[in-house]
Amino acid sequence: MSERLTSHSLFQSLSEQSMATLSAVAEARHYKPGEALIQEGEFNDRLFLLVSGAVRIESQGAGHIGTLKPDSILGEISTSGMSLPVATVIADEDVETITLPIEVVSEIAYEEEGFANALRALGMRRAEGS
Repeated sequence: MSERLTSHSLFQSLSEQSMATLSAVAEARHYKPGEALIQEGEFNDRLFLLVSGAVRIESQGAGHIGTLKPDSILGEISTSGMSLPVATVIADEDVETITLPIEVVSEIAYEEEGFANALRALGMRRAEGS
């Protein structure tokens, strides 16, 4: 699991200590088709790395927003403290993820400015729809 994290661009700037901390709390989770990973407007306590499968993003106001494939990060908007989730993320097929607790991600973001900036930029791009 730690290899998957260290190879993702979001986590590459992290110190060895921070990577070890994330690896220690990382959990593999499986979602079945139709199961929600994140629910719009509800507190989300995890950051997700999509390992396999595909998820669709839907919003009450906009309907279907898009589809994300493996290596996508999910939950970055709520994890970065910008807002509650602005969309629902639903498994389109069997999905495998690595999840990280929001409190640990936030603590590391506070300590490592490069990671905080990358997480915030990802959230901004996603919020703007790109």
